[in-house]
Amino acid sequence: MPQQTEQEEKSINEVCAEHTIKRMKGMMNEVDLSKIVQNQNSIHEILEYNTTSLTSFNDFSHIKYEEFSKKLDSHSKCIKEMKVDLEYIFKKLRYITILAICYTLSDNSL
Repeated sequence: MPQQTEQEEKSINEVCAEHTIKRMKGMMNEVDLSKIVQNQNSIHEILEYNTTSLTSFNDFSHIKYEEFSKKLDSHSKCIKEMKVDLEYIFKKLRYITILAICYTLSDNSL
């Protein structure tokens, strides 16, 4: 028995749905409906195109990011090494400057 009531409910729901659709269709102008459908189709096409474009751009960006990330890492390492070298050079220059001042002072005192 419960199966018959479920089948009856489904058939009642289908009849109600068809009746509602027919009434709504009768309320609208066929030309207006076709314009709405055309607009929806054109919007759908635009969205598909935009989605495809954005997916392509994301893929391209991902590849470029990986390339530039590697280059950035190597350049950053190079700059850090240069900084260490320059600090060493300026330390030696300060030391040489101090020695030169001391040497000129000792020459002047003679």
